Amino acid sequence: MTRKPATTKKIGVLMGGTSSERDVSIRSGLAIYQGLQELGYNSALVDVGKDIVQVLKKEKVKVAFLALHGGLGENGAVQGMLEVLGIPYTGSCVLASALAMDKEVSKKIFAYHGLNTAPFLVVHKGKKKKGRSDKQRETGFRGIFTYPDFPEPDFELPWVMKPAAEGSSIGVSIIRDKAEMTPTIEKTFEIDSRVMIEKFIKGKEVHIGILGNRVLGGVEVRPSLEFYNYEA
Repeated sequence: MTRKPATTKKIGVLMGGTSSERDVSIRSGLAIYQGLQELGYNSALVDVGKDIVQVLKKEKVKVAFLALHGGLGENGAVQGMLEVLGIPYTGSCVLASALAMDKEVSKKIFAYHGLNTAPFLVVHKGKKKKGRSDKQRETGFRGIFTYPDFPEPDFELPWVMKPAAEGSSIGVSIIRDKAEMTPTIEKTFEIDSRVMIEKFIKGKEVHIGILGNRVLGGVEVRPSLEFYNYEA
């Protein structure tokens, strides 16, 4: 017996976008669209660009299935647009998306709630230096500094350097020699105006899927390269 689709409303699979993860987003979108078609859902592919609002109206999309990766598709911007348009969507809400995409903010929230997080500092390109309190230091946060006027991390090598608001490990580098600091941070600034430097912690990486309050299970990541990144 063929199972009927849960809705007859038109589902728009939002993919592509303008982020550095556009290619993988398109692959995700095509796979999702194929699955929806096989299950009998009324669906359409939507390549997200500056005309996204007009396209959604033209296609008469009533539900958005988000297959966007990084950038505006994950930082709450697209979610906010859909909220204004009154189109329900998959995934996290505006606030959760914005907080999760910003590594600096999310780590501070983890620390506030007593979760262990690697010691870190944040370097801004062209922003005044801020002080740090003893309480912040206890949580692992070493402060916000301005390039090139920032201190050497007070935690031992190796260090992990990454853009503060990118996904799929884009721009992530492992620094094992202090001489690598300057050229690496200048390269990372080409991706983001905020750079995070953390203590490297070697261990297993496990991804756990959660749908609502339901835990879907965990998968251990075993990358073929030094760490799990966009190429691994």
